[in-house]
Amino acid sequence: MKFPTTHFLLILSLMTTFSPAAEWLPLWTGRIPAASASPPTESANKAGHLTDTAIPAYEVYLPATENRSGAAVVIFPGGGYSVLAIGHEGRDYAKWLNERGIAGIVVKYRVSGNDAAGFQFPAPLLDARRAIRITRFHAREWGLDSQKIGVMGSSAGGHLASMAGTLFDEKFPEETGDEIDKLPCRPDFQILVYPVIGMDQAWGHGGSKRRLLGENPDSALVARVASYHHITSKTPPCFLIHSADDNGVPVRNSLEYAASCAENKVPVACHVFNNGGHGYGLKGGGDSTDWPNLLDDWLSRNNLSIAAAKAKAKSIPMPAKPGPTADDPNSFIGLTEMEAVEAATRLELPNRIVERDGKNFPVTRDYRPNRLNFVIEKGLVTRVSTG
Repeated sequence: MKFPTTHFLLILSLMTTFSPAAEWLPLWTGRIPAASASPPTESANKAGHLTDTAIPAYEVYLPATENRSGAAVVIFPGGGYSVLAIGHEGRDYAKWLNERGIAGIVVKYRVSGNDAAGFQFPAPLLDARRAIRITRFHAREWGLDSQKIGVMGSSAGGHLASMAGTLFDEKFPEETGDEIDKLPCRPDFQILVYPVIGMDQAWGHGGSKRRLLGENPDSALVARVASYHHITSKTPPCFLIHSADDNGVPVRNSLEYAASCAENKVPVACHVFNNGGHGYGLKGGGDSTDWPNLLDDWLSRNNLSIAAAKAKAKSIPMPAKPGPTADDPNSFIGLTEMEAVEAATRLELPNRIVERDGKNFPVTRDYRPNRLNFVIEKGLVTRVSTG
């Protein structure tokens, strides 16, 4: 298979053990679909959140080779489709996943606080789909299972992850049709952290809707991106967390998504905490501080983490060694002296030790054809005769 030059260089850089200093790599090496005619200049605020991300890109965080579970998570930071909280909702997740043997792919998708940037729908979704496909494209080189590629998103990033998990069959003429875009973009699982879901409802998030869809979006477009309406039996399994006191993105967003999953027989785990607020990342808040442990358990139970892989390997029973039989005297060879005597007695076979470490033992004349004569060397049976 011929690799684009950028991706070939990436493969070489990733043959070493994971390093925290990942490099931004472009999602597209040529034309960017739905590109802005006048792209803005990317910048970061005091919190390190990125905005005006005109060049969609991704960072790759791989666990050490010997600790890879084969799973990967494509991560979409939150920020209301205006900024990207690339640290606590991006790189921190990737490093946490690496500790569990899971690759983390942090995505810098297109966002801006300015309509003139032209980053409205479908641009962010095109970036998300491309990131999933790129991960599948490199699955072999990165030591991944192409059927264990999931998505993770927080807040507006959760909305983007939910669109990836529900609109994967949609066709977009903007996509390039190259060898990467021909790959499936359906994720195999979803992790949604205090996600925006109800874009068509007052309990959704007005700021995210405004930035993604513009000032006066068509009602059909609004319904199209309200992901809880598009859940089917093909939607991948989902893990959700939310806090009941979230005043930015009400808990109903997760509840409606979980309910629709249940109605469509999609495996779902939804955890609601009494308090915690919004935007807390791995640290949690209030009684939500334990949520990473709940995700850890879910990943393990779904055979996605290294702990699950190791447990599965340990659970594989070793083939039982065949026991000695009365029909085959040589089946006693390799047993300890005690094991041989006990086994012969259990099989009601007369037996005796005739030699131990080169020393012969006097034997009585007894020519019963089923008597076993053991030769012992260094505690093990090395030869057996009968009679």
